[in-house]
Amino acid sequence: MKTARLLITKDCHRDCPYCCNKYERVMEQIQEIDSLDALEGFGAICITGGEPLLDFDRTFRIVMKLQEKTKAKIYLYTTIYVKGTTLLLSMLDGINFTLHNEVSAKDSLYLRNMQRTLTLYDHVGRPQTNRLLISPDLETYLYIIPAVWNRITVEPWKSEDELMKQNSNNGIPANETMFFLKGE
Repeated sequence: MKTARLLITKDCHRDCPYCCNKYERVMEQIQEIDSLDALEGFGAICITGGEPLLDFDRTFRIVMKLQEKTKAKIYLYTTIYVKGTTLLLSMLDGINFTLHNEVSAKDSLYLRNMQRTLTLYDHVGRPQTNRLLISPDLETYLYIIPAVWNRITVEPWKSEDELMKQNSNNGIPANETMFFLKGE
């Protein structure tokens, strides 16, 4: 499936050492776009950033417009849970929720709220692909509900060199194209 990785913001509340947005060779591949029309023909669109939920209203508007313009599956990559997330999740085909190595009490609460919301969707029957990515450097106890996640992965973040070796498409998977949305 042809996938668009759509960065909608570069803003983030973290300063992670292995953030791929800091990787020059990977970020050279990004195509700047002013309109979501450029994503026509993609089978999946992965909304990411920075942290997309820092500007919930914009993220919500983008998801609504994508639903109108495309038949693509829409996924959200996030590390937080904010007011309105429940409504947004009902519009998505899935999420990738990440726990970084420096998990705070607030991050644990985000995870708890996300899992609670995903548990509610189990009863509605909405098909979703929900993935939990955990840093192996995490040094805290977490309450994880395995049933709400389709995949739970514990793996270290990759350096830019590791990404470049792993993916022959200059650090990104061969079926993906990276975009940065300036407009909308």
